[in-house]
Formats: sequence, structure tokens, C-alpha cells
Amino acid sequence: MRGWPWSALLVGVVLGGSLGAAPTGYVAAQDASPAASASPGTACMLDPRPVDELLGLWFGPTGTPLAPSPGQPPVQSEGELPQGAPADDQTAAAVTATIHEIFACFDAAQYARAFALMTDDAARAFGPDVSDPAEDTPEEVRTTLEAQITGTHTANEETVPSEERTVLSDARDARILADGRVGAIFESEGFALFAQFEQRGDRWLLDDFDFIVMSEPGATPTT
Repeated sequence: MRGWPWSALLVGVVLGGSLGAAPTGYVAAQDASPAASASPGTACMLDPRPVDELLGLWFGPTGTPLAPSPGQPPVQSEGELPQGAPADDQTAAAVTATIHEIFACFDAAQYARAFALMTDDAARAFGPDVSDPAEDTPEEVRTTLEAQITGTHTANEETVPSEERTVLSDARDARILADGRVGAIFESEGFALFAQFEQRGDRWLLDDFDFIVMSEPGATPTT
């Protein structure tokens, strides 16, 4: 089974040094090393999302892969981002906690727990590679997720080595969007993204995000 999900999305962007046309979903560098992780001290503690529920987002009743929605091109500058009233510190801290825990769960090879912090739309975008039906079948995906949950997966193959991790910043310029979601900018060495969150009960779930073009790896996003 191929490496997924955050690693597949970010590797071509960060290690390649260019955002190019990175989609909201998968990029071509499926087998490269992961490039980003949660801030130090973040733990993956939440209950996993039910595996049957996740499989229903990625595969049809007969096991046919469901293609994710097309990705969007990267945003050329922060000035193009949707605007809104500033979010309060408590909300900014809440969305930061969400995205940091998502990274922590992916680093720990606990994908079903990471998906518990996403809406259906985001979970569809970050699911297994469905471009080759023979690569990630429903049975293989189920086996991987269940083995991760029970701790019987091969940890040294799926977890992210500490030396390959980088730290994702806290939320910057968090804002309340017109549709009620909250958007915020997060940065790490070589990339920046504008993540959008939807409130469900007492939690903010990752719903979507856009890459922000940077002039060179490690540079400050253009404004």
C-alpha cells in the first residue's frame, strides 16, 4: 500500500522547492519521504473514525474507487485569500490544536484518528490513492487502518522518522469567513497553507486548504 495521506500531498511541494500545481488531494510523489509534522509535544489521543465510514467515502458499494474532487491551483499571494473578521484567541488556539493533532496522528501512522478531525470532504481528499484500482483496494485499506488502530501495523514502515519532521506553526491571521468557517495561515520550512475549518460540536474540523505560493523554500509568503 502506498504512503498516504499528508506525505503524499506535501512531499512534492516541500522537497521539490515549488508549489507548481499542487492539488487539494494527492500529488505524484506518493513514495517519497514525508516532509512535515506536528509541533513537538502534540499527541494523537482521539478515538479513530470508524473504518467502515471511511471506506464509504472512498469506495462505492461494489468496491469501485470514488475519485476525489479536482484540486485547486495554489494561491499566488495572501492578498487573494478570503477575508473576514478576526477570530478570537480561543478559536485560533482550537484550530491550531486540530491541525497539529492531525499531523501528529499521521506521523504516528494512525490515519483513522487523523480522519476523525476532518469533515467528509477533507477525508475524501486525503484518502488512499485511487488512480490505480489494483494498488489500494478496499480490503487493503481496511487491513492497514485496522492494523494501525490495534497497533499491529509495521511501525517502522509507516511512522515518520523524527529526523524527517518539521514543525508547523500556530495559526496566523485566523479569520471568520463569510460561510461561518474559520480560516488561518500555517507555515513550515518551505511551504505555507491557508486551512479552513468547520465547527462540529465543540471541535473545529479541517474542511479544506489552499497552498500559498512562496518565492523560494523557507521564504515568507507573498502578501
